[in-house]
Amino acid sequence: MDPIAKFPLRDLPTELALLILKYAAQPTFDQTDKYETKSPYSSTLALCLVSKAVRRVALPELLHTVLLSKSQNLRMFIDALHMQQEYAEIQKQNEFRLKCGEEQTQNDLYFDYAPHVHKIWIGCSGANIVPNHLLHPHYELAVVRKLAISVLTPILLAAPSLALAWTSLGLFSECLEHAWKSRADTNANDEHSPHPWKIQTLTLSGETVASSQWELLKDTPQGSAFLGSISRLTYGSYTTTFDEDFFIAMYNGLSRSYHLPPWMKSIPWLDLKNLQTFSVVYPHINPPRRAADVVCSSANASPQ
Repeated sequence: MDPIAKFPLRDLPTELALLILKYAAQPTFDQTDKYETKSPYSSTLALCLVSKAVRRVALPELLHTVLLSKSQNLRMFIDALHMQQEYAEIQKQNEFRLKCGEEQTQNDLYFDYAPHVHKIWIGCSGANIVPNHLLHPHYELAVVRKLAISVLTPILLAAPSLALAWTSLGLFSECLEHAWKSRADTNANDEHSPHPWKIQTLTLSGETVASSQWELLKDTPQGSAFLGSISRLTYGSYTTTFDEDFFIAMYNGLSRSYHLPPWMKSIPWLDLKNLQTFSVVYPHINPPRRAADVVCSSANASPQ
């Protein structure tokens, strides 16, 4: 076999080299490896270490879809947002110094995340996504939580598509409250000011049969306004919402009963005034298969 010819990237036209780098930086969410074994962001993160210029090309691909499936992922993301907040202050100082003809401070790591985040997914079924230090009741840590909410809110609400586990709904409701209060402070005399979020698609995952979880949203003015603004709602469960009879019918080629699962009764349909599309996700399996097997395998599967 003839050896593969190597062609230095630097010899390519700039436009073509950028296209190659952007393609290589795309996360591999459809990989066969479990996320615990190989992060879908591994190639993107490696490219960010090549150079400052390559990092600026790779970061938009990294941020396009943000997956925060564990508490430690959320904590590290919030830490990164705090760092970017500091870099943003340096950037403002540099802009002022530029106008005054003064020497600027080197600030190569500054990058505005919000315009590049299109999809964000927080939480996994059965786990508390909020980092422990943000749950502590002491005043000092309450201040830490408030700061975390303040940096997370602009990123979370700027994404057109948001996916949450039920365990993350409390955190999201706090972000909504923070944005709503800020909106009231800046638009005190404008009742028709736009909503402080761009979210159009909401995806919820995990198991719920209680209406109390929805009360985090529908019982507040900001939550009610949010529910009334989204146009697409998707529900994805880690365990099947169909019973044994459904799979028996599928195996025998009989008509299947698509009765509504209990959790669907808790959805506040009347509050979803702008809803255009509702989707339910359930596992694609090949018969024969017992419902109990599907439940067990779904519960043990990694969130991909």
